[in-house]
Amino acid sequence: MLSDRRQKESETLGELGQYIRRLTNLAYPATPADLKETLSKVQFIDAIQGADTRLHIKQARSVNLNDVIRHAVELAAFNRAERAKSDSYVAAVSSDADTSTKHIYQRQMMIDMLEQRFDLFMSVAGTSTEI
Repeated sequence: MLSDRRQKESETLGELGQYIRRLTNLAYPATPADLKETLSKVQFIDAIQGADTRLHIKQARSVNLNDVIRHAVELAAFNRAERAKSDSYVAAVSSDADTSTKHIYQRQMMIDMLEQRFDLFMSVAGTSTEI
């Protein structure tokens, strides 16, 4: 059951860490504390959603579950901030593209209007010269 545990969509990393620690203590009550710490650390990392997140946390080589949880929370906060920043870049690019499209449309309308006026002028000018 412990190895099957995965992070739920609505579950925070802190909640997942507490749950893994509790399951480890229940599953291995007579096991030495340092071995339980190692087991819970490995199970916590395996339970986290996202292969990239798991890889970064493994690369940190934290010594205990609390350090792993802290590192995972920091990494999740960093990822959220980066997504928010990239979302704002996308919004800025979209609004710039919308503005550029509006400018092109307005210029095309102005060109059409000038062509109509020029045609009218030429037709009037052509009529006046024929008289």
